[in-house]
Amino acid sequence: MALKPPPIGDVVRQLNTLIGESGLRSEADRNARALLQSAMRKLDMVSREEFDAQAEVLTRTRARVEELEQELEALAAQLDAAQPGAAQQDAAQPDAAQLDAAPQTPTE
Repeated sequence: MALKPPPIGDVVRQLNTLIGESGLRSEADRNARALLQSAMRKLDMVSREEFDAQAEVLTRTRARVEELEQELEALAAQLDAAQPGAAQQDAAQPDAAQLDAAPQTPTE
């Protein structure tokens, strides 16, 4: 039967008891912090500031896309209103997707 390792909290408490309030504690804190920072860099983690900046850019980009979609819809409506006969002609003519989907007869 394999031994189960103690929870990390127990290990930290035991280390704090052994180290006490001596200068070793601050050195151990610095080393642990450096080790964690090194591990974080290997995981391609980003800082909170960089994450927040990218989230802000994404929010602005989404808002701009919505504005452009509304502008496109308005322009399409204006175009349809300016060319009332064109909409009827377009409805009578099949588009490319309909042509691709139509069964083709072999020609010999």
